[in-house]
Amino acid sequence: MGINSELSTYVALDAPVKLVVVKVRNRSGRTRRLSVSGYWELVLGQWRHANLMHVVTEIDPNTGALFARNVYNREFAGKTVFASVNESARTVTGSRTEFVGRNGTLASPTAMRHTQLSGKTGASLDPCAALQVQFELADGQERELVFVFGAGNNTEEAHQLVRRFSGPASARLALESVWEFWKRTLGVVYAETPDPALNLLVNGWLGVPDAGLSLLGPERLLPIGRRVWFPRSIAGHRGAAPRRARDGARASAAVRGPAVPRGRRPTLVASAHRPRACAHIFPTITFGCRMRRAGM
Repeated sequence: MGINSELSTYVALDAPVKLVVVKVRNRSGRTRRLSVSGYWELVLGQWRHANLMHVVTEIDPNTGALFARNVYNREFAGKTVFASVNESARTVTGSRTEFVGRNGTLASPTAMRHTQLSGKTGASLDPCAALQVQFELADGQERELVFVFGAGNNTEEAHQLVRRFSGPASARLALESVWEFWKRTLGVVYAETPDPALNLLVNGWLGVPDAGLSLLGPERLLPIGRRVWFPRSIAGHRGAAPRRARDGARASAAVRGPAVPRGRRPTLVASAHRPRACAHIFPTITFGCRMRRAGM
């Protein structure tokens, strides 16, 4: 179809905010009219079915963000949950029934077949936070949309967080901070083995769950054990069955930089102060959303 998209999702290091950045490029050879929607099911408590009748949504007149509160829940009584996007020309809804449709599914939500969202918010709804942005994209153009979802301890803090993260520059800065954090955290120990692929795995991907769960998270006291097996060809014996690494294939480790303080929690580990919610982002081209030629 000539439309390329790129999606990045991460959380800020120093704020209870999740960012979803969608980049859309038009390489179709003609101008296209597209829409991108962000959707979150609101819980604001332990169980959705027990809290949905108490969740009240509204459109904030100062920032245009969609706010949600649950004053009947002890944990979220004073908090304000918000969803926003960096485009001013957007439509919103706080009704899950409107977005998904009666007896509908997220595989094919009803909102993808409508031209815009109704703006319906308030109490006594099946609550959600949904935002939709429509735009035209000329051939060769690129558009970057930043969806922000988070919670403030009060309305004023929610205003500050929306303004702070409502732009590509601030979202990029938050992403670079996340990169730097994990580079610093995972760089404390460096493993070197005879297998380059294993080096990449151990010094990168495997370090994230280990650091998040066993070192920085609440489950850090649980032991985590791993066995590394090498084929004999690595140790100089080709064609033989695998065996456990010894002598010639032993991994070596070197300590780099300062030690990571125990008990510090990275932002990717959910805390009791963050809203419980299911998040879904619907890029137009991925989920079969509406696409028309300009002028139609």
